Amino acid sequence: MPSTRGLSVFIAAVILSVPAGVGATSLLPGDILAVGAGIVGDGIVRVDPVTGAQSLIAAGDFSDVAVGSRFLYATSGDSLLRINPATGAQKTITSGGYLADAAGVSIGPSGEIFVLELTGLGADRGIVRVDPLTGAQSAHSIGGLLDSGVSFVFDLEADPNGFPIVLDNQFPEGSRSEPEFVRIDPISGVQTEILYSPTGGNRSPTVVVGLGVAPDGDLYASDSGFLGTGVWRIDPETGQLTAIGGITIFSGDQFFELYPVHDIVLDESGRVLVTTLAYSGPAHGIYEIPFGMGPNPEPLSEGEFTELQVVRHALVPEPSTALLLGIGLVGLGAYRRH
Repeated sequence: MPSTRGLSVFIAAVILSVPAGVGATSLLPGDILAVGAGIVGDGIVRVDPVTGAQSLIAAGDFSDVAVGSRFLYATSGDSLLRINPATGAQKTITSGGYLADAAGVSIGPSGEIFVLELTGLGADRGIVRVDPLTGAQSAHSIGGLLDSGVSFVFDLEADPNGFPIVLDNQFPEGSRSEPEFVRIDPISGVQTEILYSPTGGNRSPTVVVGLGVAPDGDLYASDSGFLGTGVWRIDPETGQLTAIGGITIFSGDQFFELYPVHDIVLDESGRVLVTTLAYSGPAHGIYEIPFGMGPNPEPLSEGEFTELQVVRHALVPEPSTALLLGIGLVGLGAYRRH
């Protein structure tokens, strides 16, 4: 029988050559991802949902991030990047083509990637579909509800079934802001507006700047508009609109609004979290909503963040080439012993 001593030594050397620290930043369900400038640096920042402690997942100038089954996918200018959260390694999947000014990214039901594009589709705004393996681009849904007015605020999220939902804050000429929420069919590209209406009074969202989708499909919108800084919940089936909270800061005997709120997310414990970029007063960072009409609590985590995501599932780490080789050699050694 051939000796396996040399084989065992080689396998040990291969396994030990795996870079130290790989897996130290593995993402766990409930972790918060924030895009922007954190205490630990600029890029995609992991925030502990309990302590607020930060670690830098990937350095760079990103506009949005989505969580896949194994990787993170981020937009930056005219590029879509794949990021290994365990190592921070970045790879450009595709750039140029239909992509010129990406405003959001989400993952479809079959793992396809959807990018909200503002200028790369010509005169119309729309959704670009990207194959995550080949980087092939296709124009998936163009114009229509996404191009019916003068808009300056956009956001893209996926509902629990992977359908892209677009926030498009319209400003028709001579009219007040009219935010729209548009669901995109991931196969046909057909657009459907999610209509909403207040349950009492005539107040409704104005300058909606962020969109979040809860695990049950409810929509959450952060509103830094003319009537104040607040948060709304929209039932995607009935359109019921509910105001659930606002943000104030306290100075002496006066309340002042913390303006503006940016992105919004519902975390795994049910908290509604928003990012803020305050002009003055409390620290920039991630705050919980609602928290009453008193002085602001301390932020969960400080930083100038523009986008938030919550990790909903365990990511399957990509095994290294060295580790796969080692496993294969172990199998070969076992086969030869028999």
